[in-house]
Amino acid sequence: MQASPTNTAAVTQILLVEDNAELNELLEMLLEQEGYQVTSVRDGEAAVRLLATGHYAVLLTDMQLPDMRGDALIRQLRAAGIRCRTVLMSAHIDVNARAAACGADDYFVKGDPFRQLLHAVRLPAGGEGDSQP
Repeated sequence: MQASPTNTAAVTQILLVEDNAELNELLEMLLEQEGYQVTSVRDGEAAVRLLATGHYAVLLTDMQLPDMRGDALIRQLRAAGIRCRTVLMSAHIDVNARAAACGADDYFVKGDPFRQLLHAVRLPAGGEGDSQP
């Protein structure tokens, strides 16, 4: 039995974009243990395809992907009018400035406590829901 997500919405769908296989698997497992439904992909193009057709409340993306940067993915998402909460992840300490510059809703510095990631993916009350093309 899974726990309820730390937010108050129904089960939140998260699209996780992380090219490091071990980190991808770890994040997916930890988020699912918190009650989230997670779809994970390893590149930006796969994320774009899923966001255009799927219903995700949160996009959690790494900054450095094999085919594009995470901030470019968020800009592309915004330009296409797809609405969902966006969280940019990076091991670099300046991820907060990069997240602000691309219009991300929040950021997560890899290596910070997991509870900070949970705070970043939590939807605000009455916040954005499924991705809408």
